[in-house]
Amino acid sequence: MITKDGTIGKVAKVKNLSKPACLNSGIFVVRQINNNYSQDFLYWLFMSNLLSEYNKSLSTGSTIQHLYQNVFENMPLQVLPISEQERIVSYLDNTIGLVESLISAKERQVEDLQQYRSSVISEAVTRGLHPEVEFRDSGIEWIGKIPFYWDTYKLKYLVNLQSGTNLTAEQIQEDGLYPVYGGNGLRGYYNEFSNDGLFILIGRQGALCGNINYANGKFWATEHAVVCYPKKDFVTKWLGELLRAMNLNQYSESAAQPGLSVERIKQLVIPVPPISEQQEIADYLDNMTSKIDATIQELKTQIEDLRQYKKSVISEAVTGKVDLRDWKPK
Repeated sequence: MITKDGTIGKVAKVKNLSKPACLNSGIFVVRQINNNYSQDFLYWLFMSNLLSEYNKSLSTGSTIQHLYQNVFENMPLQVLPISEQERIVSYLDNTIGLVESLISAKERQVEDLQQYRSSVISEAVTRGLHPEVEFRDSGIEWIGKIPFYWDTYKLKYLVNLQSGTNLTAEQIQEDGLYPVYGGNGLRGYYNEFSNDGLFILIGRQGALCGNINYANGKFWATEHAVVCYPKKDFVTKWLGELLRAMNLNQYSESAAQPGLSVERIKQLVIPVPPISEQQEIADYLDNMTSKIDATIQELKTQIEDLRQYKKSVISEAVTGKVDLRDWKPK
């Protein structure tokens, strides 16, 4: 099956359906009409860069691309003996299977590290860095016990939560004097600023509402970002990571476009350590998360390298650039 609308050229192979199925109009079902081709070879052929290059040269449409049937049917294919096609299929099934296993293993490592990162943050901001101290019940259900000398406040007593100011998409440029932050972070640049200093930003709308970003210096916050303006002294990084651990997305209001309930957020009770300990926690998290993030980035680079290698292996095999006459499965 090959997608022919939107993101065209995505390929999938379906075998042994247990019952009849139907597809929408955005997909081609490709079947050979004679014995010149192995269906499995065609799958690998379309997975190679031959189809993507053909798409680039002949696909039409401005906003949404289309691959029309008469265009696709005229894609030139080389004719190989069935025996050679089967050898290429065997080679790719074996080799790409190993590559995909490596990719899956590294993706699991990334997921594990991301979960570990979250647990490190949550543990530090809710229980501190000194497990030997005496603890007491915080009265906050999702936290449980906190060090006995920590305070608890409603968030509204620490910060004033205020949405930013609207800018149109045309006003936001790729280059400019000051960064523009929306609900999901940096959106572009603008030649004026609405804030100056180090602030926590909370995403206000969309599927990722409740996410946490930081802005430092002169910047513009759009209406999709909630700026946390201090009412009391606190360490910005400590509070930002506490808010991240609180999973504020759970307080979004269901609608066609999910939005954060700022009024509800203001009423949340949070644990507040002394300023000196806030700084200690912030420094600790800076050190720990930077190490974890570096490892995650290295794994993501390796994953991307493996994906590029996968593409090159497929393309070289189906175009005959690698000699497989003596290849045998290991």
